[in-house]
Amino acid sequence: MKLLKQIATFRAGHPLANPKIETLQQKLACLKQVKKVWMQQPLTGKHRVKVDEL
Repeated sequence: MKLLKQIATFRAGHPLANPKIETLQQKLACLKQVKKVWMQQPLTGKHRVKVDEL
């Protein structure tokens, strides 16, 4: 709880923190979506993986 209060205080008091944090949160959300799609694609069978025989 104490850490959350410190973060909230920092965000409220620092004028440049809010846009940077929002931008990073948007990038994180985008990357999570990309990861989700990439993790689901092998399960669909749409993409075949070629395996070289030794």
